[in-house]
Amino acid sequence: MEEEEESRSFAECQENIKVKKLLFKDKIWLEGNKIFVYILFSISVIVTSLSIFKLLSYVSNAAEEDPIESGEPFPTLHVSFDGGALTVKQIQQIIFSLVIIFISSIGISFLAERIKMPGILLLGILFRNFPFINRNLFIHDAIGTFLRKFAFVIILLRAGLGLDGKALMELKGACVLLAFLPCTFEAFTVAFASWLIFKINFSFGLLLGFVLAAVSPAVIVPAMLELRTKRLGIDKGIPTLINAAASIDDVYAITWFSLVLSSVTSGTEDNSSQIWTIIRAPLEVIGGIILGTVLGIILWIFPDPQLTSIKLRRMSLLLSLSFAALFGTEYLGLETVGPIAVLILGFTAAIRWRQLSRLECLKEEKLLKNAWDYIGLPFLFSLIGYQLNLEQLDKGSIAQAVAILICGLTIRCIVAALSVLKTKLNFKEKIFVAISWLPKATVQAALAPVLLDMTRTNPSKFGIYQSEAIIILTVSIISILMTAPAGAILIRLLGPILLSKSKEAPKDDPIELEEKVLNSI
Repeated sequence: MEEEEESRSFAECQENIKVKKLLFKDKIWLEGNKIFVYILFSISVIVTSLSIFKLLSYVSNAAEEDPIESGEPFPTLHVSFDGGALTVKQIQQIIFSLVIIFISSIGISFLAERIKMPGILLLGILFRNFPFINRNLFIHDAIGTFLRKFAFVIILLRAGLGLDGKALMELKGACVLLAFLPCTFEAFTVAFASWLIFKINFSFGLLLGFVLAAVSPAVIVPAMLELRTKRLGIDKGIPTLINAAASIDDVYAITWFSLVLSSVTSGTEDNSSQIWTIIRAPLEVIGGIILGTVLGIILWIFPDPQLTSIKLRRMSLLLSLSFAALFGTEYLGLETVGPIAVLILGFTAAIRWRQLSRLECLKEEKLLKNAWDYIGLPFLFSLIGYQLNLEQLDKGSIAQAVAILICGLTIRCIVAALSVLKTKLNFKEKIFVAISWLPKATVQAALAPVLLDMTRTNPSKFGIYQSEAIIILTVSIISILMTAPAGAILIRLLGPILLSKSKEAPKDDPIELEEKVLNSI
């Protein structure tokens, strides 16, 4: 009896020792995990900062001018951008302008949600084109660009986290067709229509075509996430199909815009550069997929799910790595890599997070939703509207611009519907896919002024293109004003009519309803 008790106690002691060893190993792993998360976060923040500060340089006039001799008690601080230097007073005006726009956008967003009408985009247009308001506001282009890219990262992450891997694999063929065919056909249709109507060179028409051919992820992604929460179209993977194809569509359009712009502004003397651009585009896409996959797998391991405040740690690392990928690759001149990497990063990370706990994944997506609703949405659409200077429009060309836009959109919708012809989607669902391909905003606001800016900054070289630049800007602004609010409203209204509702709730239902987003555009 005593021998049995002794052996039992000895076995218990051995088990306790193993448990203690296991606990000790766990503690070592968790502490090491914390340290590695901190290191990753720090490195990504530093990379992001260095990439952003490429545009900024802080210069004091003290080195150039003696403050005593100048009669000023303190030297004046200047913040230098690529586009010129800013004084402290201008910096204060920028901060004041951003605060006013932010507060006004939040209020308009709330009002638009109630009356079911577009709001924030129109607010930005009002601020830019109402003389009294515009005189008292000042937002430097570099600041506006940074804020729009910040919102763009949130959009891409939400799209990536919301992708359904199984549905994406089933619809991969349709996804590729939907990403490339409507964009290509619309671009060439617009080019031909511009050549007929405006009598401009076909190359400039093609430049306009690829400006218009990009769909707006700022409209599409929230709309598709709303459909998922309403369980509309999820059985056939429609939200996932549209979100994935939209992201590729944008990269494709921007790549060809850069190629055509290089061609029309440099002539035929730089053929090697154009060939390299064509070769580089698919390589950058592959590079973005690899980078996003690697970063996503890192998020499978760090932070460890056993750590405290796991939601905060995941989001901090997710955002910091995403910003580092976007701004870091842009700093290196690889603009296509960043957006693809961010999208794949969110998608890859979500695969493991969903396996661990659906509820945990829901928390991360809800945090991104809140960041979009209260930061990304107000700044993105108000700043897009603020970019639209209606004085630059060629008022006599508005009717022709509308005609070109209608031609392009008609072909785009037809080709979009044909792109999903061989899928299991029924007729109504194919019509919905075509309609969802209408909205334009984000890319058009960024690309439309590029040629006009070139004619103004270097008139001796590019001044001959001013008439074409004004046409491109005019048609692009009209496209934003017509399709961004109309597309959002059509998706919200026709979704419940054209799409079938799932009988079972999705296992990874991401967020609450997104009506606020769609009504605010």
